[in-house]
Amino acid sequence: MTTRIRLGTSVLVLPYHHPMRLAKAAATLDVLCGGRLTLGVGVGVIEQELEAMGSPYRERGALTDETIAIMRALWTQDFPSHAGKKYRFSGMAFAPKPLQKPHIPLVIGGVTQAALRRAARIGNGWHPTAMPPEVLREHIDYLREHAQAAGRQAADIPVSISLPLQGGRAGRYTLGTDPAEMVPRLQAFAALGVETVVISPYTGETQEVQQTLDLMARDVMPAFT
Repeated sequence: MTTRIRLGTSVLVLPYHHPMRLAKAAATLDVLCGGRLTLGVGVGVIEQELEAMGSPYRERGALTDETIAIMRALWTQDFPSHAGKKYRFSGMAFAPKPLQKPHIPLVIGGVTQAALRRAARIGNGWHPTAMPPEVLREHIDYLREHAQAAGRQAADIPVSISLPLQGGRAGRYTLGTDPAEMVPRLQAFAALGVETVVISPYTGETQEVQQTLDLMARDVMPAFT
């Protein structure tokens, strides 16, 4: 049994899911994993998918905010109630409650200004993907500006980032697979206050993925422990 590894999503598109069903599944998983679940959540970007799921594209931000409010109510209130634009309920029984208190961390994904403002207002963190440190710095400045306006501190909104090792769209930032390059790149993110880096090790076949993980454990992680 592990003691420190956390489970997480990067990211879960909230408008694809009914908030009560999602809250129930997440709370159950939090209990099963011993209170080590983090939900990275986002609004979605593919209009056709959102429309197919019955969530109008232009309403995805408001629906995301309402889903977050509902999940937190279900997780924290003895008899949860909610009165919103799409959902209404009162005096519900809800179980199980998450092990984590006050609730499962909800980390806001996305790189738009709207995503940053949402993270500043109601997020338990911000989780972008695949951007170089110099661009991330500008986004963090914007995040902290709006966090301060919302009466929150930077410490309330830890920053994590998801980084592919290689491949992907042309021009997309990657971490690389050479430890001599990976370590200084990761150090640049750490210098900006990034607390967690989620690595995508899918560089090929299973054997190659294992070799990549072994390389990181041997030649990269010691620089940060």
